[in-house]
Amino acid sequence: MSSPFPVMNARAAGELSAAARERLLSSRFEPLFLAAWERVLLIHLEVDPDALQRSVPFELDLHHGRAFVSLVAFTMRGMRPRFGGRCAAALLRPVATHNF
Repeated sequence: MSSPFPVMNARAAGELSAAARERLLSSRFEPLFLAAWERVLLIHLEVDPDALQRSVPFELDLHHGRAFVSLVAFTMRGMRPRFGGRCAAALLRPVATHNF
């Protein structure tokens, strides 16, 4: 079975990532926090749309009529406020690293 998601080269992915970061940081108070994601694992599974729809309280956003669920695991390291510099980062140091 072929992937329903587009495949792109590393350069194109890097350019999209940089554009997304610039757009995100252009919002006045967003994001509130910054952090690094490490050891990221993404697992996407195709599921029966009708069965999934019975289990969620909102309308599904299907991709070409197909439904997917995702499992995401990662370690968030170095969480700190976007504003406040080193002092604000020091205040959050006790909770700056989490496994999700």
